Parts: sequence; C-alpha cells; structure tokens
Amino acid sequence: MCNIDELWNEVAGDAKPVAHNLKFDLDQRWVRFHSLPDSQRYPNDDAEMNAIIHRHNEILLSVFISGEQLQVMQMAWSDESSAQVKADGFTYWRDVLPDEDDLDCVNHLYVRSMPWATGALDWAIAAAANDELYGFMVIGVDSRAIYHPYDGGLDLILSTTDERDALKDQYASYLSSHPAGL
Repeated sequence: MCNIDELWNEVAGDAKPVAHNLKFDLDQRWVRFHSLPDSQRYPNDDAEMNAIIHRHNEILLSVFISGEQLQVMQMAWSDESSAQVKADGFTYWRDVLPDEDDLDCVNHLYVRSMPWATGALDWAIAAAANDELYGFMVIGVDSRAIYHPYDGGLDLILSTTDERDALKDQYASYLSSHPAGL
C-alpha cells in the first residue's frame, strides 16, 4: 500500500497538491499537450471526443507502466473543512488552504488507488474535456509522473527534465505554439 503523503513529497516536494498550479510550482519538469489540433479547446462531436481520449491514452502509454499502481486524486471545494468519504471509492486525504486571491473556499482532496491500463482513465479524460471535472490528477507510483487532464489538453510533471524533453520530442505535434508552452 502506498503512503500518499510520502509519495507526494517525493514527487512534488513542497508544492501544494493543486493541479492547476503545478505547471508553475514544478515548471522545470512540466509539459503541456493539447487534446485537439490547432489548440481547439472543446470537442464538437463524438469523433473529436474519441480523438481526445485516443491522444491522452497514447501519451499516457509512454508515461505510465502497464499495471502500475496509480494514486488518483479528485478535488472538491467548500467554505469549511470536512473529512468525508467521497463516492466511487475515493477517500478523504487532506485539505489545502486557498491562495490569497481565493480566500472564500477550502480545497478538499480525495484519493483512491487503481492499476494503470489503457482506457482506465477514459471517464476522467472525457469529463475534463467537457469541463465537468476540475482539480483531477494522477500520480504513477513507479513512474513518479503526475498527470492532470483539463479542458483543452493535459499537463504532465515528469520525474526528470530529460524525461520531459524526450516526451516533448516524441509528441512535438501536440505541443502548443505559445512561447510559454500554454
């Protein structure tokens, strides 16, 4: 059984476990890939949704090891602290205090374990692509990679800059043309 606190500290150090901030906190190991050509943010039909799911799985096959244990994290927000069991096997992990510009809510993190296999995260990829899932991230216990799907693409934090650079080279056509990689 994986200790999520120890894993987080090994993979992310002092960075808060807030998915949308990791690209700034761990920028030396971060890369972003877009889900659709020309930085299209949302799918217009089933064919585009299938293309998004295929692209995410294609990249994740290069990151996670078949059968690797994943720590899947989901976030919820409220105006107070709480430690509840979340549906679908997610259990409470910890609260993260908001940044100064967002003082009216507390981020609640929930976690569950599951093995990696192609298609295992399709539900999350589709929900994120439709802007229905926020703050979702996955850590590979063996690969030490963090995956964060969002509406428009995916952010990855790899364990080294060399791994990040190799993935950028392998999937160069999926990168943003924005100078900051956004």
